[in-house]
Amino acid sequence: MLSLADVLELPVIRRALPELITGGVECELRWSHVIEMRDPDDLLKGGELVLTTGLGAGDDPAHQAAWIRSLIEQGMAALAVELGSSWRDVPPAIVGAC
Repeated sequence: MLSLADVLELPVIRRALPELITGGVECELRWSHVIEMRDPDDLLKGGELVLTTGLGAGDDPAHQAAWIRSLIEQGMAALAVELGSSWRDVPPAIVGAC
């Protein structure tokens, strides 16, 4: 299995200039999964790197908190957010939960 540190060292990822906002890079990643839906319940099996633009989490802090809480409860290992299309910055509700 790859760790988050391994993924962050991949050339294609490094070119995107990723920034670690919270947490560590030691976690092992079993799989990656793109999630853009509003209600992401029952999608994960644990250990996933979740990729998102934030479209599903939206702009409402209460919904963002519920959205990220669902992913965490399902065992998400790490969250990668592409900024620009939905969010200019990762919302405080998401950062706080992570």
